Amino acid sequence: MTASHNTFRITMAITVAMSIVVGATPFLALLPTEAAPNPIPIVSVSLYPTQLRAEVTNEEGATVRFGGNVTVEQMDWITSTVTLTGTNSAGWAISISPDSFTFQQSGTAKFTVSVTVPAGTDSTEEGNLVVTASAKVPILAPVKATASAVVTVRNSSPIPVWNLRITSPLEGAIVGSGNSVIVRGTVTFSGGAVNFVEARYCDGPWVTADGTTDWSVELDCSNFVDGPHTITARAKAEGSTSKPVYVNVTQDRKAAAAVSGNPSGTSQPVTPEEEGSEYLMPLLLVVAIAASLGGAYLYIRHRRTSTGRPDLVIHNL
Repeated sequence: MTASHNTFRITMAITVAMSIVVGATPFLALLPTEAAPNPIPIVSVSLYPTQLRAEVTNEEGATVRFGGNVTVEQMDWITSTVTLTGTNSAGWAISISPDSFTFQQSGTAKFTVSVTVPAGTDSTEEGNLVVTASAKVPILAPVKATASAVVTVRNSSPIPVWNLRITSPLEGAIVGSGNSVIVRGTVTFSGGAVNFVEARYCDGPWVTADGTTDWSVELDCSNFVDGPHTITARAKAEGSTSKPVYVNVTQDRKAAAAVSGNPSGTSQPVTPEEEGSEYLMPLLLVVAIAASLGGAYLYIRHRRTSTGRPDLVIHNL
């Protein structure tokens, strides 16, 4: 009886175990066969091609465009937002379209990066483009990835060189002894003849200067209060304008009146009446000394002559 009872118990245990395995099979089929993805998104970004050349001239710029892919791997129940930003080492304008994506599951999105190279850019310049993709999930810190590319330049026209200078007044000079300031300078342009030079005092009107290679102009400063001001000059040629040049001055009417009223770096012409005045005082001094010595000599000689002679006696007849 005991042996039969044990056999029965073993049989029942095997039956129950098989039932559990058979019943759980549908649930086991639902489990993933591979490891679950990381709950933190994995972001990657790429640019193509990795180098483009901008064809520019001195009159026209160019825009180059890169394609891009941003990929996010994440669990399906996570929603992440990816933001794209760009920088360029040359400082050229950059735009990214679109610059933001929302991923509700793993996937890849495409975007375009446009880089605008201005006219007149030298062929020796290049800009390193860097695009950063930042994936943000609520609560978690953002995950970032970057991609880079290079923009080179080919300028099909020669680059003219401007050399514009303000020679007077000098930087930091005190001006304002009158109602105007005389500004002088020089200019050269490798691209051809200079049409004209113009200058302004602070935010006053532009005034055309006399001359080009060596130029000068009188700027009205009567409407400006004492204090720091800026003198600006620029030059123009056919199809080209120089970059402005600046000189910072201090307008101080009292201080300027105490010194020479001539513009810095100039000299006042000498009038004919003044030309020999610097020798007049020394000449008068020499004449005075000679007269004094001559008078003293005559006096001493007269005394000696008088003492060496007998006194004359005149008798009345």
